[in-house]
Amino acid sequence: MRSKKLPYNTPTIGLWFHADDDIRFLADFRHLLAGPPRFTPTSRLGYSGYPIGVIGDDIEIQFLHSPNEEDARRKWTERSRRLPENDAQLYVEIRDRDGFEARHLRAFAALPFKNKVAFLKRGRFDVVACPWAVEIDCPGGFVPDGVSLWEQTKALPHFDPEAWIRPTQGCSSN
Repeated sequence: MRSKKLPYNTPTIGLWFHADDDIRFLADFRHLLAGPPRFTPTSRLGYSGYPIGVIGDDIEIQFLHSPNEEDARRKWTERSRRLPENDAQLYVEIRDRDGFEARHLRAFAALPFKNKVAFLKRGRFDVVACPWAVEIDCPGGFVPDGVSLWEQTKALPHFDPEAWIRPTQGCSSN
């Protein structure tokens, strides 16, 4: 929330997970945040050009905006410590991109988070049973990432992202 001059209260700002890894991370994030990530020079998914962390057995963290492993490790550790201890205070989101399929939507639906939202390309999935799904009109096969998605959601008549993550309610995660 740089525009509000608030600290990032999630280790997942400025990075991304492939959809399979994202679901696995969310399903066991407390355990996976217990230690710093390891780093690998090569991604099992074929990505390169930025630090690639690994947590658990093989969950890859794509540190897209970190210049080096030291910076990525430091930010991950500092921001992980800011998460609230109470899971009811977490705000969790997932995006329809980076390998996201209907099975990921079903897995996300099964996660026990009170405050969750899935940003999905309009019409790509059946969301009738997903009150936490926010459909986005966008070109291409998936929703935009980062700042572009944030700007687009601010213009939606049915979802106010700033209201959803009010600092008085907790902090955002993923």
